[in-house]
Amino acid sequence: MLDSQVVYLNVAHYARCYVNGTGHYYGFLQRGDGKNLIQIIRRITQIEANQLNEEEFGRYTGPEEDLEAWGRYKPGDESGRFWDLPQLIQAAIDIYHRHFPDAILLIHGNRCSADPQSVLIGPEIDQLNDIVRRCKANGWWKNKKVMESLCQEWEQIMESI
Repeated sequence: MLDSQVVYLNVAHYARCYVNGTGHYYGFLQRGDGKNLIQIIRRITQIEANQLNEEEFGRYTGPEEDLEAWGRYKPGDESGRFWDLPQLIQAAIDIYHRHFPDAILLIHGNRCSADPQSVLIGPEIDQLNDIVRRCKANGWWKNKKVMESLCQEWEQIMESI
């Protein structure tokens, strides 16, 4: 399989120490060959605009005119913030289908990692994700011999796709 046929969803989580304990997920899609980096963006709702405004401006103590000049969130604004991981993954899948028509695998992970990573879309998804489950159960690299065997199994399946 060509690297251009694999797309990776790379996810970052940013937790802030607010009273309500909110955090956000951010993500981008990138082909295995390093090209076509696309940030996952969506349009926010009125409720989300209110939440973001409270987080960003709720403690603001400066002049109101400065705050208005800086801007507030409105429904329909674009944002790369996602409140939960499943929401981000669904948006990534939608973008994957639109922007990567020639790709055959969507992997939740990083293209720079050689370890097996969760597959979201693609052939042999059950076999590949089973290897990931076995890696986790093994403690990843706690047992080097088992992990090397699992990585080899992963590579064999990937090469056959």
